[in-house]
Amino acid sequence: AAPIANFGELLGQGLEHVEQKSMHADHMIRAFALDDSMPVHQVTIALEEARIAVELAMQVRTRLVEAYREIMNTQL
Repeated sequence: AAPIANFGELLGQGLEHVEQKSMHADHMIRAFALDDSMPVHQVTIALEEARIAVELAMQVRTRLVEAYREIMNTQL
């Protein structure tokens, strides 16, 4: 894997990872609904991974907003 050049790329890759987890969970749900051979524990794991990824993304967003506000409120 190539090294990440900047913070923006790191955030972009993180968001892509969240989207992939979400799409995988969606695919697992559809497969479970259409095919009884799909184990329910795999669907549950995929859903939990997607939930955790989204929660992490929200925490990162919150921290970035807090940092931005702190920087903007810093007096020069």
